[in-house]
Amino acid sequence: MSIGDNIRTVRKLQGLTQKELARRLGISPVGVAQWENGLRNPKHETIKRIASALGVSVTVLYGLPAKETADQQEALEKFLDESVDNQGNIDPNRFADAKYGDLGKLANMTDELYLSSLKGWTDFDLLNVIAGSFNALNRVGKIEAVKRIADLETNPRYYKIPPYDSENSQDAAGDEPKE
Repeated sequence: MSIGDNIRTVRKLQGLTQKELARRLGISPVGVAQWENGLRNPKHETIKRIASALGVSVTVLYGLPAKETADQQEALEKFLDESVDNQGNIDPNRFADAKYGDLGKLANMTDELYLSSLKGWTDFDLLNVIAGSFNALNRVGKIEAVKRIADLETNPRYYKIPPYDSENSQDAAGDEPKE
């Protein structure tokens, strides 16, 4: 779900109209409608104001899972605050690179932020990012990158299509192999 979808969901759960939320924020109801319809994306500082007006954590509006403790929630909110780029938007690279607390506990949240932030990117866009990063590496780094991609290929979590199993005579589409 997008941030606009999350704003709409929380607003409706609280029984508020767009007009009532707009009044709490001191803006036009048109602005709320534009966020909810995906016509505009609010900057991080605005998302914080919206969350406050709705009485929820900013992480709820980003679609990240709610944390069990106030300390965990506060750590995640700090991650988000530290990840804001110059345009006031969350930069997924900064979010992933943040050095606060145990990143292992936040791996799923990072994945969800990437998915929501990069959902409009094509494979070509992603490949361009990878190519640029790859070209910035020295020879040892490039070899390590290839090894890490090979490791990702063996992890079912990242399969696009299940790998071909030579013992099973059907491919991922269920077709018999061509000879």
